[in-house]
Amino acid sequence: MPGVSLRPSDMVQGGLLDDAVVEFTGCGFVMFDYQGKADPAPAFGTELVDIDGGDPTKQYWTVGKAKDWMPSDDGKTLVAVGSATALNNNSNFALLMASIVNAGFPEDKIGDDISVFNGMVAHVHRVAAPKRSGLSGGSVGPDGQKREQTVLVVDTIEKLPWERKKGKGAPKTKKKGKAKSKAPVDDAAVEFVMGVLADKGGEVAKKELPRLAITGLDADIRNAVVKLVYDDGWLGDDDRPWGYADGVVSLT
Repeated sequence: MPGVSLRPSDMVQGGLLDDAVVEFTGCGFVMFDYQGKADPAPAFGTELVDIDGGDPTKQYWTVGKAKDWMPSDDGKTLVAVGSATALNNNSNFALLMASIVNAGFPEDKIGDDISVFNGMVAHVHRVAAPKRSGLSGGSVGPDGQKREQTVLVVDTIEKLPWERKKGKGAPKTKKKGKAKSKAPVDDAAVEFVMGVLADKGGEVAKKELPRLAITGLDADIRNAVVKLVYDDGWLGDDDRPWGYADGVVSLT
């Protein structure tokens, strides 16, 4: 049996998928056991295809408990098998869905069929996972260092599933840039960050801000705020009442 290629040109990037524009394909509900490390639980699974090339990446977001939900035979829906009548809003799947809607996916297009997301192209990134009672909130890597638990969420949507693909040479959607931010949104984002800094003792990691905005702000403003607090240029503007360096926002 031949060994694996040692050529640098044949090597692929390791680690968790983060900060990429991907297409959602093969969307469905499955039973997921964390690669054999836990009891199977219902989860949303999809292959994310990087539009810049590379192999598809399989991703899973847990939905709830096996005593409450099971995938349908075709994997398109979840079937209740217990007493629960609605999904918990504190799951990884709930965090992903909130980010998708906040990024502009029409909520009235979402029913019970998860395949509605097939063909969606979006920019994704990782945020800190919600703290949940009874869970450690992290894992220990091979180096013995504790790793923070994160969840992959949608930042911006490049193409909705029913939209036609852009032709070659068409300009891509701009994801960043403070120049187009309206003053009320900018003021709301500044107020939000200052509130987080007050709660956190004057310092917070940038990667925590999108999750806190998604879970803590009203729907009419949070999507715009999430886009701003994910922008290094906006966070690092000299006019801000805080300092920003090395991914950390702190009061000056």
